[in-house]
Amino acid sequence: MARHRSHGEGTIYPDRKHPGRFIAQITLPTGKRIGHRGTQAECRAWLLEQRKAIKANNYVTDETVTMAALIERYFRDVAPLTLQPRTASIYYYATKKNILPELVSIKVSKLRAEQLQAFYSKKLAEGLSERYVLNLHNRVYTLDRDIDQKYTDARYRL
Repeated sequence: MARHRSHGEGTIYPDRKHPGRFIAQITLPTGKRIGHRGTQAECRAWLLEQRKAIKANNYVTDETVTMAALIERYFRDVAPLTLQPRTASIYYYATKKNILPELVSIKVSKLRAEQLQAFYSKKLAEGLSERYVLNLHNRVYTLDRDIDQKYTDARYRL
């Protein structure tokens, strides 16, 4: 008899349409159910990765969100609540000038450390100072966290 998984652990089952393939599904804390198709080992790895992301509270609810959409949402919804107006305008200018042209089409769920490292190396080669590139890194690093955490916290500070 198959064992039952605990609540929030996800599930893996055979794909009826494609023999030898499996489907993994997990329900996010938002109630949305997401899935992945592949071999049984791939599904297990994906499920483990999703559980870790949920536990760390850094899961992506929409796999199609690009960096451009994330940045626009940040400056529309989060920055006015968490930054001084002058600071927000400086961040917006630097982001539009340096980050968006390079990372505009990359999906947030597909963004990898190697891509960011190549981006930082390119900016250093273009002649930007190490301090400025570090500030760009800090902005990219905190974007997702600010949207997930400060947005919900800031709504209650009004």
